[in-house]
Amino acid sequence: MNKSKQNEFRFLSQEKRSNSGRFLGGLTVFLVLSLPVLLIGRTLLTTFAASPQGNTAASSSHNVTVDFGSRQNHGHPIPSQFLGIGGIDMSIALSNNGGKYVPQAGFHFAKMGDHDYMSEIFPTLASMANPSQQNWTRLDQQLTLAKQYNLQPMITLAYTPSWLQPQNQTPRQTNACLTYSPPITAANVKPMFLVNGQDSGTHLWGKLAALIVAHVDQKFPQAQSLYEIWNQPDGNTFLCMPKGDKNGDADRVTAYKAIYAAAAPLMRAQASKDGTHVKIGGPALVYALQSHLQMWLPALLNDPAIYPYVDFISYHRYLYGKTFSGGGTSLVGNAQDSLLGVTAEYEQVARAVRAGKQPNAARTP
Repeated sequence: MNKSKQNEFRFLSQEKRSNSGRFLGGLTVFLVLSLPVLLIGRTLLTTFAASPQGNTAASSSHNVTVDFGSRQNHGHPIPSQFLGIGGIDMSIALSNNGGKYVPQAGFHFAKMGDHDYMSEIFPTLASMANPSQQNWTRLDQQLTLAKQYNLQPMITLAYTPSWLQPQNQTPRQTNACLTYSPPITAANVKPMFLVNGQDSGTHLWGKLAALIVAHVDQKFPQAQSLYEIWNQPDGNTFLCMPKGDKNGDADRVTAYKAIYAAAAPLMRAQASKDGTHVKIGGPALVYALQSHLQMWLPALLNDPAIYPYVDFISYHRYLYGKTFSGGGTSLVGNAQDSLLGVTAEYEQVARAVRAGKQPNAARTP
């Protein structure tokens, strides 16, 4: 895989998409929404064999029969959690009678986006101890939908309420997100809370996470929720480091480890107190490949303050291409690339996970 293709992948994964990328994204959504109404589809699949240099060497065509109706072909079953519903607002996907396709499609899993629940639920320091100042409306709405459609929710806990941001401390500190032009969202920064010069920001953030666990356990006791800590912390726009920081990647790893190590034990303890069991994981990497992957997962899965609390590993895969098919720069070509493709990425992640010290490493999802 040449360097330009790798850079293109990273560029697109930071949510900067070309018009062609947006077109293909819309095409993907259209195809997904069309699946429930298909009975038996027959298509022509073209695959491209990659040369050692990563170029397209040859192509071949195969007829593939896809059975979406009778479900009689059990040769290659798809696990119930292999596919699911995702997005910041599930009600969008379930509106206009879309919800009726959820049982038909066999979906049983929902990722509840990367919405800033922390800032919404706990808008002030006082709200941490005063339930009347907490706003659970959006989270409860999403969990109610998950319950209605028999979906196991993965709740992403990410970002920092304003009162835990550096610029709102005494004395005032620099919020790295606000040093850029244009500024990055201020909440995408490591939490900080200064008292007599001592920073307890990650600990307080962890207490907020535990309060969310307590709320879900009390109001949705059958949810069996998974909790994902942070969203894409390897991207500077999601966990800001100072502009010009030459060690930004390593500093993001350090910051994320501090957040996870502070929150996960408190969340696990709260669940135990409630008589429930929760699954905790992350880090929802934006680029889980090669040396970048090796910087992150071994650091998490070999840290004794973290690995006892890792139940699953998550990452995001962005599909992209200048065209849908037709060579190494197409969506299909990039997805099938031997070094950076979908399967290659999964295999790299799986090897790193299996080598970790977390409980049940050989079977960690």
